[in-house]
Amino acid sequence: MCVQTPPHCSHNCLGWPKEIYGKILKELRFLKDGSIVYTKSGDIKGEGSAQSIKNAKRIIKSAENKVLVIDEAYLLNDTGNGKYS
Repeated sequence: MCVQTPPHCSHNCLGWPKEIYGKILKELRFLKDGSIVYTKSGDIKGEGSAQSIKNAKRIIKSAENKVLVIDEAYLLNDTGNGKYS
């Protein structure tokens, strides 16, 4: 849950460094593992929607019980033509 505008969002979550955010969630027992899985929007987008869905499912599964950080996630929204929203 990042609240800053790009490109700063990948470095901070709710104003804290993402590593601290993961530790807090682990301590609160929201997550079993508070480590960080870092990916880019380009790792999710595929040749078509079927490939993108497959990539997204794989990445989400790898981030189970961890903090998932998607750099430039706003690029996943094709309706905005890649513009910040």
